[in-house]
Amino acid sequence: MVRYFVTAFFTAVSFLNAQNPPDVLRTIVGNNQANNTDFAYPISMFGEQHSSFSVNYPLSKTFEAELQGFYNTYIGPFSTDRFRVNSRLNWKMAKRLTVFSGLESEFEIDKMGRKTRKPRVGFISGVMYDLRENISLESKMNLQLNDSPVGVYGEPLIRMPQVYTVGSKIKF
Repeated sequence: MVRYFVTAFFTAVSFLNAQNPPDVLRTIVGNNQANNTDFAYPISMFGEQHSSFSVNYPLSKTFEAELQGFYNTYIGPFSTDRFRVNSRLNWKMAKRLTVFSGLESEFEIDKMGRKTRKPRVGFISGVMYDLRENISLESKMNLQLNDSPVGVYGEPLIRMPQVYTVGSKIKF
């Protein structure tokens, strides 16, 4: 029950904030330290929905705690909705180089009334390099720690492998 409440709360906050005009970093604490960023794609004509949020809290000049959440709905009769949350510690090693690690959990929300599977828990680590002030490149590893049957992209029949990703971020 708590899992569904937490999922619904963060999803609702993300959906509501993502509809606001794009003042990307909004202060959520009175002392101007913690920042919230969120984003949501429009709901597709097939009913798919994707949204995310991030809360950053600086601990010192070089360390930062970060909480990220992602909510995805997928089309298809056998697919499940997903809520993925990770908490990580970022260490700014140089002006443009950041190393991070933490834990990630992925929960499924079944649309067909079937029993949901136990959440997938993984260890994440990686490196991020700022190419420019508004463009960064990130390489990340996700090592699954438990034996969860949660599958890939909402499909419960395809087992989730260990994941290595390379991506980029553009800040507007």
